[in-house]
Amino acid sequence: MSAPADMWSLRILDAQLPPRKNTGGEWDSDGSGPDCFVKVIVGGRTVWESEVVEDSTNPVWNATLPANILVGHSDKFSIEIWDKDSGLAGDPLGHSHNTGLPVTARPDSEASLTLSNLGTLRLIVSAPKPHQGVGLEVEIRPDELKVLEVTPHSPAERAGIKVGDRIVEVGPLSVSHMADQDALSHLSLAADRDKKLVVVDDKGARREIELDNDPLWLVL
Repeated sequence: MSAPADMWSLRILDAQLPPRKNTGGEWDSDGSGPDCFVKVIVGGRTVWESEVVEDSTNPVWNATLPANILVGHSDKFSIEIWDKDSGLAGDPLGHSHNTGLPVTARPDSEASLTLSNLGTLRLIVSAPKPHQGVGLEVEIRPDELKVLEVTPHSPAERAGIKVGDRIVEVGPLSVSHMADQDALSHLSLAADRDKKLVVVDDKGARREIELDNDPLWLVL
């Protein structure tokens, strides 16, 4: 199965900041550079923050986000650089605000963004990264696995599993006849091994489902 539309993998490379603040003052009172970190914001929500690179106007992160991002053509997308020197919350140093991905961000090539403080930040946008897994968080019970969370864009979601469903069989085995860790292990491998699940919904209706073996597309 191909990835959902508007899903991307993002790698933050580095930034180049001016030698001084816009006001002409030093970045820090002791003459050192800023302690920089990056925020990635989609739809007004911060989805990722980088590690802090201390005392540098040319910070290098070279960090790929741990999961994909969803950025549609009309979504607000921002990248901000902050200075951790300035208190617990930090202080913004520069930003790039866009509707959709920046126009310079071409798949699999470096893009340079001009920041509000006239600094620049480099990044790479790539095709989304697939992950393995069923996409379920469950609570282990003596005779069932109760579904607590279903990951979007996962085999479990595509199979129609809902929060509150109870998994009572994995393949030919009843959950009541398995040790806790065995039940979790069998469930995590159900898609790869073409095992069917027997699921009971909140009204007591029992159904048999089969998970596809297509990727789990994790999104921040």
